[in-house]
Amino acid sequence: MGPEETEKSIEEIVGMIKQGDLSLAPKLYEQTKGIICYVVWREWRREHIRRGAKARGMEVEDLLQEGYFMMIQSAQLYDSSIGASFKAYLFAHIRGRLKAMTAFRKVDNTRSLSEPFGAGDDAGPLEEIVEDPTALRDFAAVEDRDYLDRLRSDLNDSIEELSSEQAEVIRGKYIESRLVKDLASDLKIAEKKIALIEERALRELRKSERLQIYREDIISRYSLRGTFSAFKNSRVSAVELAVIKLDELERKELRHLERKEWSAEAHRQKRAAWADVILNTKGREEHGEDQ
Repeated sequence: MGPEETEKSIEEIVGMIKQGDLSLAPKLYEQTKGIICYVVWREWRREHIRRGAKARGMEVEDLLQEGYFMMIQSAQLYDSSIGASFKAYLFAHIRGRLKAMTAFRKVDNTRSLSEPFGAGDDAGPLEEIVEDPTALRDFAAVEDRDYLDRLRSDLNDSIEELSSEQAEVIRGKYIESRLVKDLASDLKIAEKKIALIEERALRELRKSERLQIYREDIISRYSLRGTFSAFKNSRVSAVELAVIKLDELERKELRHLERKEWSAEAHRQKRAAWADVILNTKGREEHGEDQ
């Protein structure tokens, strides 16, 4: 079944649920559970969402279950005439509902659904924007900017803990998007040394608890894209690329460790085999002498 057929069948199922046939909800869930799980886990990794949920006695498993009912509500509210796909609407609806469910008033950076969102005459309650698919792109754009601003700020804070040389390389490459040759010129070192400094710096940044949550989020999106090149060629930012590099470094070191362990095991097996040969040879010689 091709992508167009899958999308069409989803729209048909949504239309029937909208007319009251809830028996098709499990079928719709089978085709949208990837989106539901992705959005729930992405929001769960945000500290204020997680804190708000736990304050209400909810764990991520509870939110995943709620995602099923949010899907049904999305189907009942969805209007295909506005031109947005159901998947796009479902994505924004679940994200908005999760923010409402886990709203934690004592946290300053948590936006209430009834709080004005936007600027000037276009400002309106977030709950209305979430229910209006025509505003999804504007909503997503602001969310992405906020996300990247937080990531950039946390990355800067983590960079401050590096040596001055490492900090200049990481900041220059991933925040200022400078060329390697320019960095090498400013630091008065060979260009090939930049890669070594970068790798040491990334190894240090990998220990940062601030960046851990971004690693999980960005890598999950990277996985959904299928390949790194597809993800990189989409709308990945330089700061997101820095976080991806942390994961790549860890994978590289794990592969190196696995190769070392395999090599050591192969060496042990080889030595054991030679020991058996020697013992067998010695045994045959002794047996011959006895005869």
